[in-house]
Amino acid sequence: MEVRSLFLKSINNIHSGDGFPTAVLCHSISNHIFKDLCNTSRSWNRGKLQLHFDQSSIDRIVQIPLSTATTCDRRAWDLSGDGCFTTKSAYDAMRGMHPHNIDDLCKAFWKEKLPHRVELFILKCAKNAIPVKEILRKRMNLGDNLCPKCHLKPETIMHTLVTCPHLRFWLGLGPPTNNRDLNEHFPLVACTMWAIWRGRNDLIYNNKLQPPQLTIKTAISMIPPHRHLPNATSVLRSLTQPQTPNWSPPRSGRMKINTDGAWDNNLNLGGLGIVARDSAGLFHYAAALSINVCSAEEAEVRAIWIAVKKARDWKITSLEVESDALFVV
Repeated sequence: MEVRSLFLKSINNIHSGDGFPTAVLCHSISNHIFKDLCNTSRSWNRGKLQLHFDQSSIDRIVQIPLSTATTCDRRAWDLSGDGCFTTKSAYDAMRGMHPHNIDDLCKAFWKEKLPHRVELFILKCAKNAIPVKEILRKRMNLGDNLCPKCHLKPETIMHTLVTCPHLRFWLGLGPPTNNRDLNEHFPLVACTMWAIWRGRNDLIYNNKLQPPQLTIKTAISMIPPHRHLPNATSVLRSLTQPQTPNWSPPRSGRMKINTDGAWDNNLNLGGLGIVARDSAGLFHYAAALSINVCSAEEAEVRAIWIAVKKARDWKITSLEVESDALFVV
């Protein structure tokens, strides 16, 4: 076996810090064979290596363990189980997904003992195999690909299960801060995603909008009883407790911008804030600014002026501005 072929292919078994195979620099060695670079004791001959490789390459070459058996050498790809190169294994390596890490993830996944329908759904999500509109649009002619709940953005898997404005209860679960929290949260997250998908289908096929309380209750009922539910009870309590509405939506087709201003008499500094929402209560824009004003009333007026200016920039023709400053309004 020629050395050039051996080292340009087999040396890829040595990995760099990011987990992806690293190439080795070699010079003109096409007339040599592999055994010429080894001693009779089946160790690397550094003297001969120095004739054909630079020092950084030699340092990586000598890390390759040599078999004590006198069998023929073969080329092997370290990122696949059978040693054969595949495009998928190279793609996974570029994404930082080593086969051993995937195996550990699969073992931890099946160890959770979740309902089979939830397990199957999560696996389909990981494979981009659930029929959201963005995926179906690539296979058939659809009228539109917008989310059936918010009608604002394309219905992708991430939008449907996580980022849709109608899924604000995700914020109450709190992000995991370490691996232990991640393991504790996973059953609740997996079951909640399945409950969201079930509610989405109920909206499309039965025209029933599932309230967030029912989504959380459905998710909790599917979690194994021996698992601890971090934050789930408090989130459900906050969703089921009646709350006094403190914001009224504008008329249909209008945009509402709420404004507020404040002034510090000691520092002689002011600040203002604006929030824009539509008739469905969906968030569109927010801003907070520090300004130089001489009174609280001036800060309130400046906030209203900024709101009207933004509406003009957005070309909004029907607008409501709401402020808590009775004296100014």
